[in-house]
Amino acid sequence: MASLAVEATLRLVEIVSSLILEEINRKKDVKEDIDCIMRWLKTMRAFLRDQEGTQGNEGHQDKVHQIRDLAYDIEDAFDDFMFHVPHHVHTHMITKFAHGATHFPQQRVVLHKMSSRIKKIRTKIQNFGYLEPLRTGNTTSGESGTSGVGSEDHLAHRVVEEDDIVGFEGHVECIRDQLLSGEPKLSTISIAGPPGSGKTVLAKQVFECKRVQGHFDFHAWLRVSPSFKREEILWSILTQFFPGMDGSVLIKGVAVREIFSKYMQQKRFIVVLDDIWRMQDWEKIVNELQIGSSGSRILITSRNSGVGESCVGYPNYVHQLNGLPWKEAFNLFGKKAFWSRNGICPPELEDWSEKIIKKCEGLPFAVIAAGNLLSKKGQIPHEWKKLHDSLGANLPVIGSILLPSYKYLPSNLRSCFLYFSIFPEDYSIQRQRLIRLWIAEGFVKEARNTSLEETAENYLNELVQRNLVDVTAKDIEGRVRSCRVLNIVHEFIIDKAEEENFVGSASERSSSSQGRIRRLSAQTDIRTNVELSQTLRHVRSAFMLGRGKFPSLKFFQLLRILDMQGAPLEDFPNGVKELVLLKYLSFQETNIKTVPKYDVKNYMTFDGAKGVEMLSGRGALSNIQKLSLVMATTELIEKLDGMIHLRKLGLINLKSKDGRKVCESIQKMEHLSTLDLRAESGDHLELDHIQIKPGFVFLRHLYLKGQLQKLPKWVSSLESLIKVCLKWSRSNINPLQALQDLPNLMDLNMVDAFTGQTLEFKANTFRKLKMLQIEQFSELSIVDVQVNAMPALEKLTFRKCEKLDTLPFGIKMLTNLQELLLYDMNGEFIDRLRKNSEDLNLVRHVRVIRSYTLSKDQYWLPQNLS
Repeated sequence: MASLAVEATLRLVEIVSSLILEEINRKKDVKEDIDCIMRWLKTMRAFLRDQEGTQGNEGHQDKVHQIRDLAYDIEDAFDDFMFHVPHHVHTHMITKFAHGATHFPQQRVVLHKMSSRIKKIRTKIQNFGYLEPLRTGNTTSGESGTSGVGSEDHLAHRVVEEDDIVGFEGHVECIRDQLLSGEPKLSTISIAGPPGSGKTVLAKQVFECKRVQGHFDFHAWLRVSPSFKREEILWSILTQFFPGMDGSVLIKGVAVREIFSKYMQQKRFIVVLDDIWRMQDWEKIVNELQIGSSGSRILITSRNSGVGESCVGYPNYVHQLNGLPWKEAFNLFGKKAFWSRNGICPPELEDWSEKIIKKCEGLPFAVIAAGNLLSKKGQIPHEWKKLHDSLGANLPVIGSILLPSYKYLPSNLRSCFLYFSIFPEDYSIQRQRLIRLWIAEGFVKEARNTSLEETAENYLNELVQRNLVDVTAKDIEGRVRSCRVLNIVHEFIIDKAEEENFVGSASERSSSSQGRIRRLSAQTDIRTNVELSQTLRHVRSAFMLGRGKFPSLKFFQLLRILDMQGAPLEDFPNGVKELVLLKYLSFQETNIKTVPKYDVKNYMTFDGAKGVEMLSGRGALSNIQKLSLVMATTELIEKLDGMIHLRKLGLINLKSKDGRKVCESIQKMEHLSTLDLRAESGDHLELDHIQIKPGFVFLRHLYLKGQLQKLPKWVSSLESLIKVCLKWSRSNINPLQALQDLPNLMDLNMVDAFTGQTLEFKANTFRKLKMLQIEQFSELSIVDVQVNAMPALEKLTFRKCEKLDTLPFGIKMLTNLQELLLYDMNGEFIDRLRKNSEDLNLVRHVRVIRSYTLSKDQYWLPQNLS
């Protein structure tokens, strides 16, 4: 399909068209041409959306390819204009240099060329032809069923036998008990998980259990497609409830609720709603079933975990399936692949069996399908390697399972989902990197009162809830820190990305020419074999994900994104400065030592962090959302008053005399989420002048670095605060007094923040704290943890507290403590944790205990005390 190309081009035209008209002096004929292009793009977008999920004949497919190519022509024309007249997109940096550039003859040539290209494109549009013949009769619809016994995986069920389900015994028993419980009201139980995880098979096994069938008076099983009709679903329930009833009862127009009330008083029913897609779909059905029947149950399956969680009344009524454990997956695979050998794997095939099972990631349908296929293959390593290397192509049943989830994605989420095809298999990508790339690509749509970063994070969470993206790590707030797609999902989206011409791959196996490549992913350890030709001029996003040599940047004039993270680079590429349309540039984890800057003198170092001085003449800053680690100059402090939309503020080199002015500005920033204030060396932070208002509720991260007599009173009012970092406060007043009742504090890091001898964590305080670090408390000798203090603490770190020679009193009560980390601590403290020490019993529940000592070579030498 060409929908993604049309969507991207339409966004570009909407942004750039006004600039073109301004440069061409709003010529009437050019305006008409651009309006024609806009109308055509919107028509094509509507057509392609209407055709999603259909398989057309060759004429239909050819037309779709023509749409995509024409969209690329439009995009190329507009990008060429931006490349040659770049000052519109690089305001403030080169405006003075570019001012009046359009008066030069060469610029007039560019503008004339642009006008001519627009007219030629309009002619192509006019000759494009009609779409109406393609709308009727020439396409075959995809899945359209609305009810009946089936599932999200119904095309794949023929590969599963009744005794195939393994590893779900605990779920079966728990769900059965919940169905048969004495709960008198109507209750819902959900089974959620990625496509192919066995949700429907599990539900069917429970539903057909004799005890369950005998417990309920009425039974119904329905598959709910994304396009289901409510009336059909409800009438299907009734026909299953009353199969022998006189048909005259089932009169169209009679409310289902009336029939239920008449015939089902004090009757128990069980309804399975298989493959629920949206919360509103469930609500449409369940609202008709709320008739007060004693002890009735609804069991749903959903590939969307968010739906599964929202439909139930109790957290333990959600059963999340994430694939079989390794042992069960291996046994299931052996049962299928080696049925003639009683499930025993030959030694010469153990290695490839493990690799294939790993690639299936424990998903039962994938494991079964792979096992069934291999049982018919020659049992030699070469044959098994071939299947492993192209598992998706050899198992079309996997594609049939994943296709509905893909087709049902909105266009913006589809682009974000396909983006994972750029990265190699098993590649885990950081949330922030992914979000910034999506924004730079233009995938993220603006939403009222929501930043682009927040909207992009919502996109990611939606993909996670749909079980299309797998979370590999979470931060302390429970947010995604890094993520990936499962291996079989990765193979599926690579195929879809190829269909959409979404990304071209430069690898050892890739072809030398792939048409008009929009995104180039180099995943090779040798010199890329993509031809250095004019085809690369069409690339908009380039990624170096291997250790090979990347093509010269001179071939990428229209590049918007250049991601070289982890590439074997020693020097900053000279060609970068010629990429005038660049929006995203990353050289993280490379060996580049120096990066050319506009004015190096404006950078300074403070405690290992770098702050930059804001120069004058940078334009209006009233709409800026992030301003981090900038020097607190007099000029900047004066401008802070107008930056009311800031979400992140980081000031370095702050002076005491500026405290009141800074506080007055901060209290106006009602969207502020992160505040990082660092005093000038040797100076105090004066922060007592903030008046917290009811609207000041977004602050979640607070970093205060500098001398403080005591924490400001307003800190105790920050109910949304999750993380606090205090450094070099050197206060003789215990900072815990101001922090102990914060209801959401999870992470507390204190460095040289207290000069007292005793640190007391009072009873029933710090209820949600998970991480605590205490560093360089030079006089600290006693840490006292009272009853029910820090009940959720998981990680405790002490660093360079020289006089602390005893374990914290009450550490045994920290039952959730998993890690105790010690850096350059008192020798007596360490001795209390060694074997045969009496104090060792106090920390036997702690899984990881490590001590680190700094060597003469400045390396941390670890010692395991667990």
